[in-house]
Amino acid sequence: MLSAGSIRLAIWYNDVEAAGIEAFKTVARSVQQHYEAILNPKTCG
Repeated sequence: MLSAGSIRLAIWYNDVEAAGIEAFKTVARSVQQHYEAILNPKTCG
């Protein structure tokens, strides 16, 4: 089951992709690469 945070993050990511703004796409790629740590920071380092 997906958490509310992961659903909201996925929606945000889709909105960023649809917007087509390159600066946001750069941030979105970073978020995509680190989504597990963003959603559950206690499990990382």
